[in-house]
Amino acid sequence: MSAASNQKGRITENSIDEILRLDIKEVANSLWPDIKWRGNSASCPLSTHQGDDKTPSFSVTPGKNVFYCFTEQHGGNNLDLVADRYGYDKKRDFRECVEKLAEVMNVTLEYEPLNEQDIEKAKERELAARAMTFAQHQFQAALNELFDGMEKLQTDNVPVEKWPDQYKTLKERDISREFAIEHGIGYAPTDNQFLFKRLKSQGDEAVRAGELADLIKQNADGRYFDFFIGRITYPCIDYRTKQIVGFTGRRVSQQPTSTAPKYKNSPNNVIYNKSAPSALYGFAHALEKSAPEFYDKQGNLRCLLYLEGPNDVSAAQKAGVPAVCGNGIAVSELQMQTMLRYTNEFINGLDQDVAGMKASTHAWLLALENSEGKPISQIPITQGKKDVGEMTPAEIKTAIANRFGPAKAIANAIRATLEAESTMPGQINAINVAQRTAEEFLRKMPDGIEKAKACGQISKMLGVDPALILAATVESKSSIPVQDKSLGPIAETLSTIEKLVESRETISHLESEVAALRASIPERRTQQLPQPSPDMAQEPAISAKDGYRARLPQV
Repeated sequence: MSAASNQKGRITENSIDEILRLDIKEVANSLWPDIKWRGNSASCPLSTHQGDDKTPSFSVTPGKNVFYCFTEQHGGNNLDLVADRYGYDKKRDFRECVEKLAEVMNVTLEYEPLNEQDIEKAKERELAARAMTFAQHQFQAALNELFDGMEKLQTDNVPVEKWPDQYKTLKERDISREFAIEHGIGYAPTDNQFLFKRLKSQGDEAVRAGELADLIKQNADGRYFDFFIGRITYPCIDYRTKQIVGFTGRRVSQQPTSTAPKYKNSPNNVIYNKSAPSALYGFAHALEKSAPEFYDKQGNLRCLLYLEGPNDVSAAQKAGVPAVCGNGIAVSELQMQTMLRYTNEFINGLDQDVAGMKASTHAWLLALENSEGKPISQIPITQGKKDVGEMTPAEIKTAIANRFGPAKAIANAIRATLEAESTMPGQINAINVAQRTAEEFLRKMPDGIEKAKACGQISKMLGVDPALILAATVESKSSIPVQDKSLGPIAETLSTIEKLVESRETISHLESEVAALRASIPERRTQQLPQPSPDMAQEPAISAKDGYRARLPQV
């Protein structure tokens, strides 16, 4: 295991200028060979574009090498195009954007000489990457031996209850040899020096590589031991480079007295960061278009299911549903932004227990803040099942078809907040926490049907008038106040918003109801009510349930 010698320093300014001077129309043609032009205009090829372009909205200005999409009101230069095409963040992945565009356009880049520190860091990253690949081969070989042993147990008719824990785990999780090979699932044996011995056989540099990748550790006595011991391993693959950057290991011990955590994740190191998009398990596989019905004409995911753990992701993958999960920490904003960039709809499928709902609240807030108008929904967990991992492929497909929108999901989150905080001294504390959560949700929701429905449902749970909940979302300094009994009749009238939406009344009818209501409110109260959204008149009054179902094929 030797480091490569082709390390490179910073790209020179001249090379960057040359990339930016490339004819933008030729760049677009190279990135999207099927693009159809009408002069310098075309149907927008960008992944962020919503809907079909009957009239071309994408325009380029070759002399200035810039583009603009009039529908999305978004523009940029050559690097913005390549960032969109390959899923880069131009600011964070500037070097990757330049190098990828140079590769596509057959441009030779110049690099500045590396200093010694840069050379050492690059060598460490490559060593760690090679150690990850080596470990993956060892883990998969160990799992293959496990399958051989399990087949012998079945041939010998040994009762399942007498099987060793590692075999029981494979059986209970319905992991087949074929599925494991396809998805890179492996096994770290109970020998705490299994991987170390194999790295040692490759030489001292291999051992150092294993340390850099945090695959092996050294104790105070100088003895090495493996980081993953007695666990089913799931590789985290960088969705851009396809390089393994880390692992998630699930405990196989079935003993109730076991103190080992259920899941163990690679620590942050020179190539792995738990908050980075590359750490999302299943993301690289989801982008491989393995289930054609879940991709649109532009190659974007119609939906992406966000789950709690690798076992849940495996269950979704067996149903053909694109799915990802984090790695023991709350989803980061960068991870959420990346997922939303690649999918037309974000679907939350986290566990519905109190802990899962807390994580759901965090994910929902990030999704609302970064969705840029893309739909966000949530699936119901089949009754009697704890999570998606316990659901059958048919049940998962049914849950996707029955997914629901933000109003119900947010109401569930507020309910979970009340349950989670109910142990606090005094019920008023739980209500205050729920009120703050409700305000944060509603301020990030776009105006429209779902927001009106959410206000109605939250008002029932908190005992607060819908008018005051709506008012609290208009100004960031205001807050949901204590219920004002004098507004009882007004609250009753406003509560009909939900009924109007569900009964498919038109938005114009809704606006007339609100206008009549405003006229009946004393002048001193008028300022507490929000102005109607100008967009509401154009929005069809359909139920959220029907709207969300319409976006995906019924599976």
